[in-house]
Amino acid sequence: MLLESGFLRETGDCYALDGPLPPLAIPTTLQASLVARLDRLSSVKDVAQIGAAIGREFSYELIAPVSALPPGELEAALEQLAAAGLISRRGAPPVATYSFKHALVQDAAYASLVRSRRHGLHATIARVLEERFPALAQAQPELVAHHYTSAGLYRQSISYWLKAGQLANNRSANSEAASHLSRGLELLATLPSSCERDSRELDLLLALGRALIIGKGYADPEVERVYSRAQALSTEVSDPSQRFAVVRGLWTFRLAKGEVESARHLATELLQLTEEQQLAHLRSAANLSLGQTAVHLGSFVDAHRYFERAIEQTKATAPRRRPTQDVLVTCYCYDAQALWHLGRLQETVRRIEDAIARAKELTTPYNSAFAFFHTACIHRYLGDKAGARRWALQSIALSEEHSFPYLRAFAMALRGWSGGVTEAEEALAAFRQTGAGLWGVEVLAILAEVYADAERSTEALEHLEASLAEGRRTGERWREAEVQRRLGELLLRMSPAAHHEAEESFSQALQVAREQHAKSLELRAALSLSRLWCRLDKRADAHRLLAGVYGYFTEDFDTADLRDAKALLGELSHP
Repeated sequence: MLLESGFLRETGDCYALDGPLPPLAIPTTLQASLVARLDRLSSVKDVAQIGAAIGREFSYELIAPVSALPPGELEAALEQLAAAGLISRRGAPPVATYSFKHALVQDAAYASLVRSRRHGLHATIARVLEERFPALAQAQPELVAHHYTSAGLYRQSISYWLKAGQLANNRSANSEAASHLSRGLELLATLPSSCERDSRELDLLLALGRALIIGKGYADPEVERVYSRAQALSTEVSDPSQRFAVVRGLWTFRLAKGEVESARHLATELLQLTEEQQLAHLRSAANLSLGQTAVHLGSFVDAHRYFERAIEQTKATAPRRRPTQDVLVTCYCYDAQALWHLGRLQETVRRIEDAIARAKELTTPYNSAFAFFHTACIHRYLGDKAGARRWALQSIALSEEHSFPYLRAFAMALRGWSGGVTEAEEALAAFRQTGAGLWGVEVLAILAEVYADAERSTEALEHLEASLAEGRRTGERWREAEVQRRLGELLLRMSPAAHHEAEESFSQALQVAREQHAKSLELRAALSLSRLWCRLDKRADAHRLLAGVYGYFTEDFDTADLRDAKALLGELSHP
């Protein structure tokens, strides 16, 4: 039928579709002919039905205990099906593997089963997989889950859908994990209410939340729906570890949405839970949450203290599992952010190198993409456009391959910083699609910087003001000093006579940086203000200001900011 339809064209030794394939109705005569062939093989039809219940492909080792036929009779039946052209065989019993020559043959055999027989077969297959093939059941729990589900034994199947989802999560197969876990939740809804049912639903929701966070983004509405339901259930569950996981999921969502103050309260609750319930193994995650929140609040000293605790606690517990999002990788990356802002440059580089090394050790895609993104951030802070672009592209490649939309959007912004207006605008659009609020201040600031470099000052000004407004809305203050400084620089570029407005912006940037102990940003603000004061013939004030900040940086470390400060101090020292 397909050959005569014109939808296929011959290409050497195979056929290819000429275009989209429209819906095609299978002729009833074909279905009837397949059933008739099976009926003519009535003596072996049962074996074909058992094979069809197992799947398109089945092994002799599996069909033998399910069928319960003597070996000689089973082998003869399988040979008869092969001779009839319905199945093919690879190898010889007892290590043979059989497959239906066409999915329609399997469908016809399966459809001929009455419901009770179908349920019984699937139940038997599931039990055989559990008892005789434990390694297979452990490696592919979705197989057992499928057979228990098809047998109508939902209580047994739900446990395996959960295991399948957790395994998929561990290998970053986020869509697959979400599918397995959603299937388990659908079946769970058919069971009567009980404490056991609530506990199992909570397990499924927590695993699903993890899959959605990585696969759809921290701020996706479905993440909130899942964790809100989990929160409602957690009040009825006594397991403190589950309660911790629920609060941490909500913290993740609130922080990603840019509700930073709300996230701070939840992070504090996490630490209290670990202390009240003696959850020593979770204290590192609680301190990490507090540290990440503190970074975005601009509390860099507190953030670094939390990260040091989390790193020490994680190393002490030495977890065996390789998580999708590793505590150490996240700690190293975010601690590098805090340390750079604090002006501790050599420690910054060591921390980001630790993150890359740890991600390579784990070989999990999300950890690598996360580490690459933060490495690109550090290169941006150091003024290295080529380095920032190189690491950002690696993060984008992994994020696109494994569907990490949140990370992809951020990495695209860093690519745009070194690539021009078009790429930066694409990054902002991708960021907005994630529904996130966190990091919005930085994405907008990057686009403003790119606009300014392209001599599009009006658009640059709009985006800097939008960045400041976003920070006020979310409470995200970690980049406030730098945005204020850039605002002053832009005002001078647009109007060289705007001394007062620019000086106000630089002074505000300096004040914020000092409040946050952000020495790197204080140096930049002092540089900008000192240059302006030079133009206003306030050279002594300029020298005093810049020398005071520059003197903090005693490490043997070279950056564009330090070179500029040293050069300007040299000029100011010679009237």
